[in-house]
Amino acid sequence: MSLATGCTQQEPGTPSPSAGGTSGATSARPGTTTTTPRPTQGNAPFDPCSLLSDTDAATLGVPSPGRARMFLNLPACLWLASGQFGISIAADGQKGLDGVVGQNVALPKHKAIQVINPANAGGCGVVVEATTTSSALIVVTPAGGGQPEAACPRAVEVAKIVDAKLP
Repeated sequence: MSLATGCTQQEPGTPSPSAGGTSGATSARPGTTTTTPRPTQGNAPFDPCSLLSDTDAATLGVPSPGRARMFLNLPACLWLASGQFGISIAADGQKGLDGVVGQNVALPKHKAIQVINPANAGGCGVVVEATTTSSALIVVTPAGGGQPEAACPRAVEVAKIVDAKLP
């Protein structure tokens, strides 16, 4: 089924993207609301920004909410602890753990593999398999290019939070 929508009223002017590039609702004119979409992948199985609550972010020492972005060509969310580390969570709707090489990580609900310097992105990653064809990629990157291995305990901590929230 397809659904098409359109405008019923013409507005004067030239259409252009809004400044700032933030996600969320903004008021275009009184009585109307526009939403800037988050980066998406056609079959992303979940919203990566929904995987860390404000409480989770505070526990991890990062400000909330995270910022939607693309990471390794996947829809992702980024949280930064200024001058210390960054946390990226990406949603992969096309791949589970098949072909991922690394160290197994014990999680209560899902299978997971820890990878040092995933895709040369720096830091430490944990891939959590939601299904055989979908996963969450968690990457914790130390500020200033520190040792990737040093970020692994925090990456596993984030993976435990994400594991509980994945379907």
